[in-house]
Amino acid sequence: TATNILLDLLGMDLINDYCANTLELPHTRVTRKMLNWTAVEAGCNNYTSAYDQYRLYCQLCHGRLFPRQLTKVALDILARQRHSDQFLRYIPRTVSVAHKTGTLDGISHDAGVFFLPHMRCYLGVFTWDGPGTERNPIQKQFVGRLARAVYNTYKVSL
Repeated sequence: TATNILLDLLGMDLINDYCANTLELPHTRVTRKMLNWTAVEAGCNNYTSAYDQYRLYCQLCHGRLFPRQLTKVALDILARQRHSDQFLRYIPRTVSVAHKTGTLDGISHDAGVFFLPHMRCYLGVFTWDGPGTERNPIQKQFVGRLARAVYNTYKVSL
């Protein structure tokens, strides 16, 4: 809902220009509103890349997107996301992760940053053309297993 309100207020062209030129996210493009199934059926989709998500989370964590207080609020909102069936599926809930999931039929994505005691670990896992529907957990389990492997690799001091 919030994304669609911003799309109405600012327009797709302005948002796409801001993403490409100000945020330097060359692979991120909005071509439809969220949950607009008619547009999806017509072939319109929204795009990003692991690289763009990495750049976005780096900019956020380094305070380059917002003033300090708003950065703190944004990270807190991302850390309190209710969907824990991907990145957080197989790792302890005590780990602080600021992330955003995305799912549609055949698609499961999660991207964000793990705040480990000695480092930040940026991770993005993007799957598509997977089996079944959104309710089918195979892709979400895959995302969770990759997140667990990354967490287990970096949770100890390097």
